[in-house]
Amino acid sequence: MIGIIYNPVAGGGKYKGRMRDLLVLMDSLQIKYDYRETQGPDDVGRLALEMSETCSTIIPAGGDGTVSEVLTALKDKDVRFAILPYGSGNDSFLSVYGKDCTDEEVLEHVMSETDMRADCFMVNGKYRCFLLASYGFGSDLVKNFKEKGKTYFHQALKMLLHVHIRNYAIIVNGTERELRSEFVSVINTGLAGGGMKVNSKSSFTDGEFELMILHESNRIRRLANFAAMARGKLESQPNMEVICTKECTIIAKDDDCINVDGELYYSQNVDIKMVEGGLRFAYRR
Repeated sequence: MIGIIYNPVAGGGKYKGRMRDLLVLMDSLQIKYDYRETQGPDDVGRLALEMSETCSTIIPAGGDGTVSEVLTALKDKDVRFAILPYGSGNDSFLSVYGKDCTDEEVLEHVMSETDMRADCFMVNGKYRCFLLASYGFGSDLVKNFKEKGKTYFHQALKMLLHVHIRNYAIIVNGTERELRSEFVSVINTGLAGGGMKVNSKSSFTDGEFELMILHESNRIRRLANFAAMARGKLESQPNMEVICTKECTIIAKDDDCINVDGELYYSQNVDIKMVEGGLRFAYRR
């Protein structure tokens, strides 16, 4: 049985017709499925747990936040996943299936009965993450997007001249360091903000994540960094530090908001640990 959890408000609600068309297709192919729509903010995790009792494959249909909530709710379950890109960013979908994959092709992946293993990481042993966990600019960007709308790219461009420098400490391999940074992010797939390549060398099958630290800079340097990110070259900029590791601790000394795969949570101290091959995605070989 296939389970589909659709968030009808994701993407501004513009995907309702597309979802109807997919269900019509599944009916025509006589595919057995359990379809649920969320009604409120706490529905995603509850529905995912209910479906895990009868469905071997669960498909969140929404944005990265919907995907994240499903992955976290089922962190102790051996469930196969697929993704329908019905949100604003859709970086989880883009990371797995690429921008040209249609809904019909996602269905072909699901019906193939073959899998792809993907790394993920845990934040404080509670949140299972596929994309990223970010303090600073990354969390400010999501906050502004949720409050003001438009695209992540548009919000990022507006924010460039008003970046907040914050104090952090990081612990990697038992060594603690103090730093002043525009953002501190753990990156797994390399994508963020609706397909922007934050790290072109990231891979979700290499058993490590990248701890990316954008050190304090001036406005000219920020504009250069933004242009470099548009070209997929942010990791090579002079004020960017990249550490490949399997676990770390981030202590935010004057910040408490962290962006976890498009959802905002509040904690000034996070422990992050890699889970190699911790996710199974439906993938036609």
